[in-house]
Amino acid sequence: ALDLLGYERADLLGKSYFSSVQNDWADAHQQRFETLTKGNNQAQMETRLLHKNGHKIALELSVNSVFNDGLVYGTFRDISQRKEVEKQRKLMVERLSLATQAAKLGVVDFDLASDVMHIDARGCELHGLPVQSDAYISYAEYQKNIHVEDLGGLDRAFKQALSGSQQEFHLQFRVCLATGQVRNLEAFVQVNRDA
Repeated sequence: ALDLLGYERADLLGKSYFSSVQNDWADAHQQRFETLTKGNNQAQMETRLLHKNGHKIALELSVNSVFNDGLVYGTFRDISQRKEVEKQRKLMVERLSLATQAAKLGVVDFDLASDVMHIDARGCELHGLPVQSDAYISYAEYQKNIHVEDLGGLDRAFKQALSGSQQEFHLQFRVCLATGQVRNLEAFVQVNRDA
């Protein structure tokens, strides 16, 4: 703890834990700790403590009052790297969203293991589905709007992707809208494999 926060033991002895909590988090922490001291409770929370030199450190704090002695015991670990990765991921998702909106593209994610397709609002509009911020449908439901003459090609493309013979592919197919119109779509597909 001393190494993480940059203090000497003498610097912290006799000081309140809350003197290290950044001001905008102190009230929430005070309430959580008061709750813990009134009963045998445990809690886990994320916090930011102030380093001796003034910068903030992201920590995961596990606290408990299981000994019923009026004291709260805690351990914490540095999660700064994890928080930075989360921040970068969020930024990447925001950029992708802006790019797809600007290009008027729809995004479809198909989780083959669960047979769930996630379609964003623009994707719903392009496919002739009820427009909502996000739609979650099965592949069978998705196929209902595909032109009957293009179903075989779509299935073959997915089977090739599953066999591992193609990581990226390009498709053109038609969808039938509720109005009776037929719309031509072009799709760029990338296969991402996990364990």
